[in-house]
Amino acid sequence: MFENALIIALIVLFIHACMWEGMILSWLSDLFAYLPNAIRKPLYECVICMTPYYGTLLLIALFPSVSLAEAVLTILCASGINVLFSILLPE
Repeated sequence: MFENALIIALIVLFIHACMWEGMILSWLSDLFAYLPNAIRKPLYECVICMTPYYGTLLLIALFPSVSLAEAVLTILCASGINVLFSILLPE
């Protein structure tokens, strides 16, 4: 389970980093800058807010045989890992 959570956390962090200023997908963040904060954060601005949404999609795509209980724990663990990343990594 921890390996799956780490994989999901790193993929979500990668998606988030690709939308930083000067990165390859920064044009998307400029395109959606008009959206309210409540939509921007889970879409691309906040790695912690992104994890439940992107993480669920990734979990279904990459690990379809996990049980519901394991899926919930994996997403929570991935969110916790991304909390640590957001504290440790500058933006």
